[in-house]
Amino acid sequence: MQSTVHQVTSRSEIENWQKCRRAYFWRKIYGGNGIVPSFRAVPLVSGSAVHKGVETMLSAWEAGKTPDVDVAVKVAKDYYAEEVKDRQLGDTLSEKQQWTKREQSGLVAALIRAWHKVELPRLQKQFDLRMTEKSTAFTLDRDMGIRFMAKADALLLSKADQE
Repeated sequence: MQSTVHQVTSRSEIENWQKCRRAYFWRKIYGGNGIVPSFRAVPLVSGSAVHKGVETMLSAWEAGKTPDVDVAVKVAKDYYAEEVKDRQLGDTLSEKQQWTKREQSGLVAALIRAWHKVELPRLQKQFDLRMTEKSTAFTLDRDMGIRFMAKADALLLSKADQE
């Protein structure tokens, strides 16, 4: 009996492959699973924390509540603190670790507050929120068994044209 291997990909994996195929091979394919670095890059950790804060505000909006920026900042900063606790951050010199952690935590808070002040009101004025964190998957290549997976931060419906 022949087994079928299914590959799953995403937008970020495609971008990584396009940027540097050798790095993609070492991170995703070598030895069946690739070699995963023991650290996460500073921009990745900071961006993930900002995403947690935005997700918190979108979830409140979805539940019919007023998004609380202070709650979102706390969620994001707690996430960031847990991610960098006792970890080496890539591309950061060890003597600058604590300064970088404090600086990035402040940046995360500032970006969430800016998103709350600028982007959230624009979205609420132009769109109705249908759902948050919606996962989707579809087949890219049936013969090769490649599936594309993604998660939309929000599904929005335009108030102007209902699209």
